[in-house]
Amino acid sequence: MNKLFQNIQACLGPVGKSPIFVAVSGGVDSMVLLHATKILNYNPIALHVNYQLRGKESDDDEAFVREQCSRLNIEFHVKKVHLNKILKEEGGNLQNRARTLRYAWFKETAKHFNNDSIVLLGQHKDDQIETFLLQLFRGAGMRGLSAMPSKRDIFIRPLLKIDRSEILQFAKNNDIEWREDNTNSSLKYSRNKLRNEFIPFMEQRVPSVEKDILFLVNLFQVHYRSLQMKAQQKVSKIFEGDSVSFEELKTWDDTLLIEVLRQLKIAPQIIREIKKLMRSENNKYIVIEHKDFERILSINGTLKFIRKSNFPLVSLLIEHIQELPHTFDKDCIYLDEKKLSGPLRLRRWKKGDKIASLGVKGSQLVSKILHNAKVPAMERENYYVLSDDLQIHWCPRFKIGRNALATEESNQIIKCSITYKECAE
Repeated sequence: MNKLFQNIQACLGPVGKSPIFVAVSGGVDSMVLLHATKILNYNPIALHVNYQLRGKESDDDEAFVREQCSRLNIEFHVKKVHLNKILKEEGGNLQNRARTLRYAWFKETAKHFNNDSIVLLGQHKDDQIETFLLQLFRGAGMRGLSAMPSKRDIFIRPLLKIDRSEILQFAKNNDIEWREDNTNSSLKYSRNKLRNEFIPFMEQRVPSVEKDILFLVNLFQVHYRSLQMKAQQKVSKIFEGDSVSFEELKTWDDTLLIEVLRQLKIAPQIIREIKKLMRSENNKYIVIEHKDFERILSINGTLKFIRKSNFPLVSLLIEHIQELPHTFDKDCIYLDEKKLSGPLRLRRWKKGDKIASLGVKGSQLVSKILHNAKVPAMERENYYVLSDDLQIHWCPRFKIGRNALATEESNQIIKCSITYKECAE
């Protein structure tokens, strides 16, 4: 059997009824992959992205893929993206942005059909070599030098062991048409410089360079898989206890720490800040962008991952009512509108804030109230108070101000209700 067919079947397994999505640009690699999966009866569905970067040429690529799919009786889906407009408005690297957009759409489309769907990508052996060299020149770590895995998430690359020359030969033998992208010859892109200048230069002087690079890629992939599994164990422990001791951290090398941060979805650039925390005094912290955590705190020989606070308020509802209720709720307060100095507003408390609490002589510092209530230090910053222009009338959950509190004699009563967004959400 043809080597290309063998590699596809080795990646995909036996033929089933479920559709298999194929990313199709119109180039020879993706067109060969599309035809091969059709010949092997895999029921392919074509996905094409039109970035509209090359005007009529981009539209012609779309029309070509659509026509080929129609001729082969293959379902076709297209996404049009005004990539230049996006780059102008939001910035970023063109190739990176294009890659992010298409992978997100591929995944979204495949998942819409079936949670078990897969997407085939047409990268081949030559692409793998180029990717390794690009990562090497960028100073990438183990993950980058692993280049492209044959499978990651729902994406599968069945042609990674196939030379481009073999793909071209397969296309000619099977009368497969394709379109050439003129930008592939432009030397303004680093990958094209590698493909058209550097790699041919190296092959003339070191005939085994291709084989040597692929050996290194395989070696890095083996070590990276081992690193991933080790990091997964560390990440699980962090999520269980929200912390990791300095003693354990000292046993990790930078490669492991970076992979742990990556799996936690925390920017690995903070590795230096983490090392500073390990040398700092208690209660020093760094703020992070994360779905679950907001800070990493150094305390008693441990890095503590502080979860997002329970305190941020979603909304404040103000209603005018006729009389006070018979029972009261801790998340409501009733004020006499005549006693207020300006409009009510929710705001974060600040140092020096005081409240003249009901049942207490004089005033109390909000900081003292939060401390006595044993609110964790990292959560206090996110605490809100209700105030007018002159004073605080409410420390929700803890204290009610006495100076503007409504009584039975009040004839302009305001009911203030709050809603919290709990961290579990």
